[in-house]
Amino acid sequence: MMARLQGEDGLGVSVPVSLLVADSLLARQVLRGHEAGQERLLTLAQVEGDTLRHYSQILCTGSTVMTGDRCLT
Repeated sequence: MMARLQGEDGLGVSVPVSLLVADSLLARQVLRGHEAGQERLLTLAQVEGDTLRHYSQILCTGSTVMTGDRCLT
């Protein structure tokens, strides 16, 4: 089961719900009210899509390496 995180610029990423709720109490509370089969879209005001992409990489790989202003996994 996947959730879509969308930034203010309209860009977004899909992440496994299990990883998202394990990392975020807020996401757990927001998604608790969603019924099975219902779209799981979380729009995050003031968060850029690129930031969400990096967050997704951290959730999915468990690590990241920062060099300058770039994030590598």
